[in-house]
Amino acid sequence: MHQPIGIFDSGVGGLTLLDKLVHALPAESFEYYGDSGNCPYGTKTIEEIRQHTIRIMDYLMQKHCKMIIVACNTITTNIIDQLRSIYPMPIVGMEPGTKPAYASSANKRIGILATAGTINGQLYNRTLESFNDKAFFISQIGAGLVELIEQNIIEQARMMQQLEPLLKPMIDAHIDTLVLGCTHYNYLTNVLAGMFPYPIEIIDTRDAVTRQVQRILQEKALKATGTERSVTITTTGDMEMLKQILKRLHLNDEVVTLVKVSAYSM
Repeated sequence: MHQPIGIFDSGVGGLTLLDKLVHALPAESFEYYGDSGNCPYGTKTIEEIRQHTIRIMDYLMQKHCKMIIVACNTITTNIIDQLRSIYPMPIVGMEPGTKPAYASSANKRIGILATAGTINGQLYNRTLESFNDKAFFISQIGAGLVELIEQNIIEQARMMQQLEPLLKPMIDAHIDTLVLGCTHYNYLTNVLAGMFPYPIEIIDTRDAVTRQVQRILQEKALKATGTERSVTITTTGDMEMLKQILKRLHLNDEVVTLVKVSAYSM
């Protein structure tokens, strides 16, 4: 069996990226780790994030992953440089989404919905500073959204009630483009579009990350050959809830192995 591509997230959010990757890279095997038992990461300290992430990285190292994708904006923003200094394989993080949003926006009024850990991170602030006065950005911490998504509460009234006060400042500011700064929020694309009283462009960066992975596989001569591959999803959370989430994705078309491991508590 050829070496898999590792991909991990604080929970089920990264599955939306895995969903893209398994179809874009049909010869590749994947080893996914979702730390739902310790989710959310967006409210944790940087040291807590680092400890959980190192544990997951070591787990994926034991699976002989040839590349690792950090499918979590909070981890990418805060510690991806540390990970690259520790581990030998290529490590790909999530893209901020601000550049495609700027290019897409007609009125240059852009909303960003992300976790506290992402919005308060240095990488995020450096990215916004690079635009200077070229655009108006309104950032909103998506308090409580990840927890609801982890429970598969997405189209229900409870989610709408959580979203309404978060989106109101963006609607009042007449943004025309919204950046999803958390992979969990990809589940909310249709819900979010329906809550704005006017058409809005919603930016997620899964396609950009997929292209980056394809480029590295080519440049590093890491591409798999053949037709036999495996897709394994490991969770530290509730297995039945994971199965419900998977029904929302095209991963149901794949032969997927599900694994339950214990959550690590610090």
